[in-house]
Amino acid sequence: MPPVLPADVPRARHPRQPRLRAGAQGRHESCELRRHQCHPDAGPLQLRLLRALVYLDEEPILQNAPTYLPYFKDDLDYTLEHLDDLVIKDVAEAGGYGVVFGSSLPKEKQQALRDKIIEEPRRFISQQVIDFEDLPIMDSERVNTTLRFLMKYYDQLIDGQPMDHREICERLTVPDIYTGNEDFISRFTFDETNPDSIYTAADRMLGNGMMLRETISSSTLSYLQMAFNDLVSAKKSDCPMIEVQAMIDSIMAFRGSFDDTVEDEGVRNVVKCGWTAERCILYLRLGEPDRMCLKEMSKLIDRVKRTPVRTRSFAFAELLKATALGDGGKLPEERGDLIHAAEELVEI
Repeated sequence: MPPVLPADVPRARHPRQPRLRAGAQGRHESCELRRHQCHPDAGPLQLRLLRALVYLDEEPILQNAPTYLPYFKDDLDYTLEHLDDLVIKDVAEAGGYGVVFGSSLPKEKQQALRDKIIEEPRRFISQQVIDFEDLPIMDSERVNTTLRFLMKYYDQLIDGQPMDHREICERLTVPDIYTGNEDFISRFTFDETNPDSIYTAADRMLGNGMMLRETISSSTLSYLQMAFNDLVSAKKSDCPMIEVQAMIDSIMAFRGSFDDTVEDEGVRNVVKCGWTAERCILYLRLGEPDRMCLKEMSKLIDRVKRTPVRTRSFAFAELLKATALGDGGKLPEERGDLIHAAEELVEI
């Protein structure tokens, strides 16, 4: 059963809050936005998601980060009980103002905040703290490149001449937990309980996008949601490669929207550097032709120079030496040093 949304849910006091009205029959929702197509603040956004559950009896397609509304008793109890572990936001503020980390407050200020939340529960929301330093930022490229490789592998499987899945596991340094080639392509792609699967990487990709919604915009985030939905559809399909191709298309649309939406060139270059590094590593590991690997290594070196990220000199020198061979150059048969250089290039 969806949560019961009280009829007298008050509006937040933010002047840009969208006005929401349920249809007379309770079966549709209309939304008027003032000045903005998508509301950036988490409080009103969470109410929109709840209304979708109540009035449409449908799960929202575009998810929000885990958010608690103290206006509801269960959320209030959870917020007060876990104040040390949450970030508290005043819904009347925007742009990072009014954000308080419970763990950063001394006991007396934490108690004052607790009292204020109890007194004005509709004024606040709470969310779990996300450690951005630990978030993998290149999962969209991992999904994209690995899916493209698996599509070729799937064709080989149909033709009866596939590469042994054990060799792929060894190249990707993932455990071989599969009973054969067909089991590998199914579980490595779709198993949501497998930490090394594409499904898991796609889930992380979407989660990272949610955390960066205000940076990349909701319209750009929607392409990641579409890509994940395509993967879920592929899992249920008798002909999954059609939906897999749709997923790849959605990821490429995300890239285009990201490039068009994010105005800060430095941010764009850092993210593109991450994408290129991941692609370079995977190309080298998966045995892609020398020409393709050299092209990606050249792009990586060029993009690193445009960013403020710090690089390790030994890794940069190793890649630079390889790319000096030019497009017609030949990489060493053993690619271990180049893989290590690409993985260790950027200092974290």
